[in-house]
Amino acid sequence: MIVDRIYEYLNEEGKTIDEAILEEIVKRFERVVIRQLMQDREEKPGRLYVTRFSHPCARKGAYAYHAFEAEELAPRVKLNFLIGDAVELAVMATAKLAGCDIGLSNDRVGLEIDGVTVSGYIDGLFHDGKDLYVAEFKKMSPFGFKRVEKEGITDEWGYVSQVHAYMRALDLERSIFVILDGQSGTLNERVVEFDPNIWKAMEERGRAILKSTPEDLPPGAFEPERAKNGRMELELRCRYCQYKHHCWPGVQLVLRGNKPSWYIKEQSDV
Repeated sequence: MIVDRIYEYLNEEGKTIDEAILEEIVKRFERVVIRQLMQDREEKPGRLYVTRFSHPCARKGAYAYHAFEAEELAPRVKLNFLIGDAVELAVMATAKLAGCDIGLSNDRVGLEIDGVTVSGYIDGLFHDGKDLYVAEFKKMSPFGFKRVEKEGITDEWGYVSQVHAYMRALDLERSIFVILDGQSGTLNERVVEFDPNIWKAMEERGRAILKSTPEDLPPGAFEPERAKNGRMELELRCRYCQYKHHCWPGVQLVLRGNKPSWYIKEQSDV
């Protein structure tokens, strides 16, 4: 739907450029910079955002909700996130220039859980001439891209749960993911249908966060795994969590080349 129109547009001769679309993308990029580089001012403790309970680990969301100290992201990580957002914006802009009907770009949407207002930002709404879809644009590594081609969009990082919150808020039944292989420039798209079971699990995580206290947090979702060297290593999603030192005090970072590994302290390490 979207990908075909992007390719057709890019292959056209004598393309036209809609200045209004370019201005919109520039304004949105300004908001992206603020969100990525000044996130501490954007998200407030004591408020429940979609990103805080779309992730499969409710404890991570509770740490943010209760303002636990988070690890400072390394400059390279912040830059990588910023570049990723910029690339995703470029793909969405190209889709709009290609004539795709995409509205509500980066608009805030809201819903309620037990009377508490929850908000989040959608990439956009896509209208195919008949139906409306929540539209999400994602830049992925070659490995992630190939996995999506084989398995579809998975929910291990909460992407599917996130669009379920937006579908629930807007009373929609479908979402469309447009994904880009950041290395080759290849595009693909996948449609995700609303699944009541996914929303139910997400809603339960949201309730667990709201009912939690700093002294009584939801359980963590993942356990360490035994690495090939025999040491207990953090599960992949824990390694990328900014709150891992609260779950695993004394966790140790070991770098092998450019690959970081995080090991928990065991009795034998003392």
